[in-house]
Amino acid sequence: MPANHHEFFRLAAAITEFQRTGFHGPLNYYRAVQPFFDMAGAFSGAAIRQPSFFLTGKADGLAKLRPVTEEGLRQSLPGLRRLIALEGIGHWPQLEATDAVNEALRDFLGELRSLR
Repeated sequence: MPANHHEFFRLAAAITEFQRTGFHGPLNYYRAVQPFFDMAGAFSGAAIRQPSFFLTGKADGLAKLRPVTEEGLRQSLPGLRRLIALEGIGHWPQLEATDAVNEALRDFLGELRSLR
């Protein structure tokens, strides 16, 4: 059982929904990955110059495959304002640390508002 009751209820809700609808939705994402990468090839090397920030969880297992660094992100995000890595948070920070993600978004948007 997950460590706290919030995690338990999220897990229970997910299980209930998957029992009702099946697991096709999550699997279809992975079925569509290759066509996505094929189409995205047209944008290889492109830079997103608008102000941006990147938020990740330090416990995200994908970071072991491809570590996220500010230097690495700046190549394609020259307008990067900040990189936030949340301690103890995994692949789904918007679900695992809702308050921290919302606060980071509000701070980022507030910075943009002050640039006007």
